[in-house]
Amino acid sequence: MLTTFFKYENRALLSHKDNLRALQNQQDNFYKMKDQLQAKKERLFSTQDTSRWEIPKHLLQRVNPQELLGNQSQAFQVMCPSDS
Repeated sequence: MLTTFFKYENRALLSHKDNLRALQNQQDNFYKMKDQLQAKKERLFSTQDTSRWEIPKHLLQRVNPQELLGNQSQAFQVMCPSDS
């Protein structure tokens, strides 16, 4: 009777471990992609060429690209929205 209980617990823990491993892999992928996007934005910002920043037209109407050159955090919010 007791061995059956431990077999069941072992199987339940294996399933839980698999779920945790999958979650960890997803988190690793997310942070890897986030770091890659941040590096891409930094590289694009350093070129100072706003035409390569992939800013949508509706945002260009609200924001002056020359103002973005002086404000890195605001520029990062609007550049590369398709990758964000």
